[in-house]
Amino acid sequence: MAALPDVYAFDLKVAVAAADLWATRGEQHKKFEDADRNKRFTALDSPERCAAAPTVCCANCTKTTPAKVPRWRTSSPNRSAAKW
Repeated sequence: MAALPDVYAFDLKVAVAAADLWATRGEQHKKFEDADRNKRFTALDSPERCAAAPTVCCANCTKTTPAKVPRWRTSSPNRSAAKW
């Protein structure tokens, strides 16, 4: 939820905690920088996560496509194979 316009929402304790966490994860940041530099993005995730990515993508695609798409128009008198 956004802060009210007249309320100062910055919290110094939260900012310091975030900076401390960032500083302790130097090895992780170096790993990401190396993978980005060498274009080896699969090195950032576990093999299980890489294998699951296409499955998740395909699952999202089936959610957005209609369940049944009419392929042929059948209302013509001779029931020709006229496409929609």
